[in-house]
Amino acid sequence: MACLNADLIAKSVNRLRKKRGLSYAEFLRTLTHLHFSNKNIEDIGDISMCRNLTVLYLYDNHITQICNLGFASNLTHLYMQNNNITRVENLSNLQMLSKLYLGGNRIAVVEGLEQLGELQELHLENQRLAPGEKLLFDPRTLLSLAKSLCVLNINNNNIDDVRDLAVLQDLQHFSAADNKLHNTEELEDVFGLWPQLLHMDLRGNPACRTPKYRDRLITACKSLEVLDGREINELTRQFLINWKASKEAKMKRNNTGALIPYPLTNDLNLVQGLTSTAVQRWKKPQPSLRSAKVCDYILMVGRQTLRMDGGSCSGTVADDSPASSPSSSPSPDGRRRELQRARLLQSAGLGGRGRPAAANAARERSRVQTLRTAFLELQRTLPSVPPDTKLSKLDVLILATTYIAHLTRTLQEEGAEEGESTKQTEALNSLKGDGYLHPVKKWPMRSRLYVGASGQFLNTSNASESENQGPSSSKSSSKSSSQ
Repeated sequence: MACLNADLIAKSVNRLRKKRGLSYAEFLRTLTHLHFSNKNIEDIGDISMCRNLTVLYLYDNHITQICNLGFASNLTHLYMQNNNITRVENLSNLQMLSKLYLGGNRIAVVEGLEQLGELQELHLENQRLAPGEKLLFDPRTLLSLAKSLCVLNINNNNIDDVRDLAVLQDLQHFSAADNKLHNTEELEDVFGLWPQLLHMDLRGNPACRTPKYRDRLITACKSLEVLDGREINELTRQFLINWKASKEAKMKRNNTGALIPYPLTNDLNLVQGLTSTAVQRWKKPQPSLRSAKVCDYILMVGRQTLRMDGGSCSGTVADDSPASSPSSSPSPDGRRRELQRARLLQSAGLGGRGRPAAANAARERSRVQTLRTAFLELQRTLPSVPPDTKLSKLDVLILATTYIAHLTRTLQEEGAEEGESTKQTEALNSLKGDGYLHPVKKWPMRSRLYVGASGQFLNTSNASESENQGPSSSKSSSKSSSQ
């Protein structure tokens, strides 16, 4: 085993000294780099004559202690990896040191670096520790390096916690591969405090196998360019950041428990003005729910009548057609009885205000179930459209909602004019079960719809309008017909 001293240095550079024509002492003072790697050096002796030393290569030796370097105030790079060093010591005078390589030694605690205010790179990978041990950090050392350290390499050191490293807010390159980091949330919290981080390598840790590991770290480190050897696309980063923001906003809305109304309007106009943000689930009942507005609609769907009572939260499906004659229509007296029953339900619903939150929640659930039943009944009538008719999803939705609105308006007019002519009611009842009832000619649709007996209804409605016109219009029409 050899000892690094002036004699060993003189032997290695004797030829160069003679070439320059300098004395022994003068030549040692001009040296700035010493290359003594893999020389079986066990100890560092007196080399204080090399006062201008800036770079010292001592890796791949058998050195057990860092010593006799206090003279090298100009030293900037120290390479001592793959030795037998057990403690980091005797470096307080190296105030110009910027790069320190101590990987592959036997260091268990990172300490003794409080005076190295210029240290930018610290390499401590692959420490040969005893079984069950892990690399530890002195908090005083970390605080002293917080404003200067840019590169930290702690690969393969059995590290399972990086919370102590959160103070290193100027880190740009961080490598902690082949450790025991498993808590992804902890990694997000720590790495989110490093705004300058550009490159990070965590390969070989249990955390890498958790779901969304890469996405979560990309959103936590907004300046990260390379993660685990793979570059990060800026478009991908922006997408993940926006996705995380929307997810947090949604969670915040869910925690408030506010009631978001369902997209139900008084005129059953379920298509126009409907947006994705308006269709949201009711999350949690609140005592401050607004009082329920009564929505009493009788929807004619094929041969069945669907009653919706929003105030009393009841939804029933009743078949008004006789069992012996499915195509027959109910009598006007039966229709009036149904309307009176609906008004009774409406008055009962108005008296339900001021109920507790549980009742309001039950009413909302019943309303949703009623709507679901209504649309299921509408879907059951769709096969009555001729097979050769091609309808898009939008056409089907418009057809169904317009059909509901038309029937509702018709029934409301009938209820308001019970003593007047019932020709329109008879036309509706006569067409019950024969297909859709809708003024198709007024539709802004590309496809031509052949909907059951719609033509008969249109002819009947046109005839009723002509009868309601004045005598002059009837005379003119008769003259034109005679001609």
